[in-house]
Amino acid sequence: MSALSWDVTRWSAMGLMLLMAVATDLRHRRIPNRVVLSGALAGLALALGPGQLGLTLSLLGGLVAFSIFLTLHVLGWIGAGDVKLAAATGLYFSPSQAVQACLMILLAGGLVALLWQAWMRTGPRGQIPYGVAIALGSGYQAWRVGVF
Repeated sequence: MSALSWDVTRWSAMGLMLLMAVATDLRHRRIPNRVVLSGALAGLALALGPGQLGLTLSLLGGLVAFSIFLTLHVLGWIGAGDVKLAAATGLYFSPSQAVQACLMILLAGGLVALLWQAWMRTGPRGQIPYGVAIALGSGYQAWRVGVF
C-alpha cells in the first residue's frame, strides 16, 4: 500500500471516530469509550504505515493532547469523554501538530460555546457538546497539515 493510501485511510479513520463521537455527544452528551478506543487503536496502527509518523511520535502527540485537555477537565471546564477524545485525536498528529490541533480545538470551542449559548435561548438547555469543537478543530488541523 502506498503512503498516500495510508494517509487516506488514517485520516478517514480519524474522521469516522470524530463523526461517531459528535453524533453521540449531540444526542446524549456522552462520548462512548468504545468509539474513542477504536479510534485510538486505529490511529496507533495506522501511524506504523509507510511514510507515517511512527509509534513514538503518535504516542507523544496523544500525550500532548491528553495533558492539555486533562488540565481543562481538572478545572471543570470539560468532561472526561472530551479528554479521551482529544487524546485519541492527538494520536493522529505529531507532538507539534497536536499542540496546533489543541489550539484549533480551543478556538472552535469558543465558537461552539457562543453559538450554543445563542441557541439555548430558544433551544435545549444543558452542557455544550465539546465533541463538536474537537471535531472541528482537529479537522481543520488535518487540513492545515495537508491531508485533505
